[in-house]
Amino acid sequence: IQQSHPRALSELVDLLTDREKTARAGAARAIAHAGSSESVLLLRLKIALGDPSAEVMGECFARLLQLDGENAVERVARFLNDPSEELQCEAAIALGETHSATAFKLLKELLPRANSREFERVLFASIGLLSLPEAVDYLLSLVTSEDIDLSVVAIRALSHLIPAPVQSLTSFSLWMSRGRPPPSLPGAPPERSAPPWSWGTSLPFLVSGLVDWVMQAPRCRGTYRGTKRLGA
Repeated sequence: IQQSHPRALSELVDLLTDREKTARAGAARAIAHAGSSESVLLLRLKIALGDPSAEVMGECFARLLQLDGENAVERVARFLNDPSEELQCEAAIALGETHSATAFKLLKELLPRANSREFERVLFASIGLLSLPEAVDYLLSLVTSEDIDLSVVAIRALSHLIPAPVQSLTSFSLWMSRGRPPPSLPGAPPERSAPPWSWGTSLPFLVSGLVDWVMQAPRCRGTYRGTKRLGA
């Protein structure tokens, strides 16, 4: 591909039907690297024909969006309503990487119709990945929601903008502001319940979170300024 070999795309078409999914995904990446109109057509064809692996389809979604931009958004968005939840998630993540206002509108509109909690979390995460000012504003508006679980999901969707200690501390504060202890300790598996909450056991965590926040605040504020919203 890099040397513009005349048979490069022909060889990659064969790889798109390889037995191994890693080879098929690699072929999609290489085809996109060529950056030609033929590359766009090949990726469109592969998406139309489908693939047994959702991961390979996700690679094709991402590479087509990378090459064809806004022209590919509607094509990929069709898979947000696919019967396969794996394909739905792959399409959502690929759209989240576009920084497209059209993608934000589509992802946001789908949230009330998400058919599972997992897909809902992926939609929120994809909205966060967009890093658009309107997407960040939307997620921030959910942080103060009466629904604590929704607030925590919104915080996690902003995870690439907010250092991990601040995320944990903010989630903890949300639970305590409602007069309720957090459902589990930070880092504990979801299925494990936390021991009875007390200031004695939680104070070290709070102090640690605050210290980490102070150390990372300059970098955090720089990221906020990049969104043109959070640092204002």
